[in-house]
Amino acid sequence: MTLEIRFLKNKNFTEIHATALEAFSDYALNMSHLTEKVLYNRAIKNGISFDCSAAAFNNDKMVGYTLVGIGPWKNTVSAFDIGTGIIKPFRGQGIANQMFDAILKKIESKGIHKFVLEVLQNNTPAIKAYEKIGFHIGRELDCFQLEFNKKKALDKKVKDLRIHSIKKD
Repeated sequence: MTLEIRFLKNKNFTEIHATALEAFSDYALNMSHLTEKVLYNRAIKNGISFDCSAAAFNNDKMVGYTLVGIGPWKNTVSAFDIGTGIIKPFRGQGIANQMFDAILKKIESKGIHKFVLEVLQNNTPAIKAYEKIGFHIGRELDCFQLEFNKKKALDKKVKDLRIHSIKKD
């Protein structure tokens, strides 16, 4: 196996999306909504830094990726794992470790010393990979999803609705 870690460019996005679909084909959550536009918009919303995002290539085929966003987290400029995916035949081979090694060196060179990510609690292989890199669990969240054909919300107009800004942690 010839594995090469490369930093990404915006032009790689179609390939990133194709890799994401393959990597998440057996994911615990239904990812059928993940069009290229949805993934790209999520990346933009989360402050993607292509020059800090990396992918693993085997003979020029992308087999894994980590998209990294840069932005404020608890009043500190931080890196955020927008998404990491590795296609099934390449899992368990230390590819996440290799990508993060390159990414962490790059973000440290930019003066960034905090990196946060989210992972499903039942994704034991990913948790083990992140812990091996040095991540630790800072908090646990519940994950909810709604199938719109099973929604229970009433289609009534809401009276006295107020929308206002809140501070983000």
